[in-house]
Amino acid sequence: MKGRIAGAAVSALLVACSAPNPTIRASGGASSAVPTVPSSIAVPGALDPHRFAQDPRLAACGGLKAGMLYALPLAHGWSYREVLPGLGFVPQLDFADGAALLVVYTGISPLRPGPPGGPGPIGPHTVHSPTPSPVPTLAPGSRDVCIAAGDPRPTIYEDVPFGAFHPERASLTARSVPAAGQAHVVARLKASTSSLAWDAVRHVLWFTVQRRDTDTALYRLDPVTREMSRWPLPPTEGNGFTDQVAVDATGAVWFDQYGYTLYRFDAQTQRLASLAFSHTGMWISGMATDGGDVFLAREDTPSVTRVDAGMHVADSIAISREYAGASQIALLGDRLLLGGNTTYGLFTLSGQLVRTLAITRVSGVIGGPDRLLTDPRGRATVWQGPFAALIDASGARVAEVSFAFDLPLGPFADTYEYASSPRPESLATAWDGRVWYTLGTYLIEVAAAEH
Repeated sequence: MKGRIAGAAVSALLVACSAPNPTIRASGGASSAVPTVPSSIAVPGALDPHRFAQDPRLAACGGLKAGMLYALPLAHGWSYREVLPGLGFVPQLDFADGAALLVVYTGISPLRPGPPGGPGPIGPHTVHSPTPSPVPTLAPGSRDVCIAAGDPRPTIYEDVPFGAFHPERASLTARSVPAAGQAHVVARLKASTSSLAWDAVRHVLWFTVQRRDTDTALYRLDPVTREMSRWPLPPTEGNGFTDQVAVDATGAVWFDQYGYTLYRFDAQTQRLASLAFSHTGMWISGMATDGGDVFLAREDTPSVTRVDAGMHVADSIAISREYAGASQIALLGDRLLLGGNTTYGLFTLSGQLVRTLAITRVSGVIGGPDRLLTDPRGRATVWQGPFAALIDASGARVAEVSFAFDLPLGPFADTYEYASSPRPESLATAWDGRVWYTLGTYLIEVAAAEH
């Protein structure tokens, strides 16, 4: 069945980001003509790039010789979306409180990367596509844009839809409340993380940052107050890309380190308990809680391990080889839902396959460890690409709903290690219309409209 899901909490979740994602090479929105300067700008010369001829930020964007139409100082980087909505969501600017300079070129930016052998990208934050030969023309109704802030290497945005331009909003002193479906950054992390979980007991988010090149720690974030707490963890040799976290019904936080050590953190007593597994290549690949226990899948292992609150292996459930090393796992009442190589399988707690779901497994849609989520009514949500499928305890698909995350419009680059198409690495929801995901070192929230 396709359509709206009954129940406000679930329907709000699945349409949390229902606004479609425009592409960076759009056709100009409402008008294909580049607009004139709004009448609210008392002095048209205020946008004259020559006023900033000595500004190093203008020089970083190529200087006057680059062919500039407008230059506009932003009192705060986060006003970018108020000034030029066509930029879409830009995490680096959304989190920037400092001033920046926005430059609009008359034509193609000369800082676009050239052909092979020519000048390359100008910095780790550059958003670009390879420049073909001959040199391209601008898409109708669009402009190339440069934004320079504290980093001496600016960001270049190509073919930005220019159907709306509001330079009068560049001096805003207070942030606007994000619109429904509009992403905004709630925290900047020390390093990227693939672990993120909602704590329905304390109404906070938990995640870990586990990297050999940074302080390893467990974090708790209140997304309303932005208060963050940190608990140090033993050093690790891992890169954090396989680590997972889950919160059980008692509020205990379960997570793994480097795939071979399982931890249980009691937030009330501050006690951290652990259980080590052998380093034989069978790292923890999937995790889901049930009451005060946790179920684990391990790489290339045709079984699911149940660990109780005392950190004892309470059960080992044999499953078919096709689902060995499941990276997606969820509890549906007294059933286990596992994501195999190509399909989803519903199992009894004795390991018997009940049915194979009529959903093709799409691996890697949500980067890092893929995970199913179980809602407060005991149903599972399979997040895949531009839709989410809701599964009931019998394994039947109750509904399928489209969604979007309001991701950056083009390739996203954050840290030296992270440069790819924008794709969330982890996902959590409060089941009340709020969805959080991580992108690079940014923790991002999107809230749904009422439906």
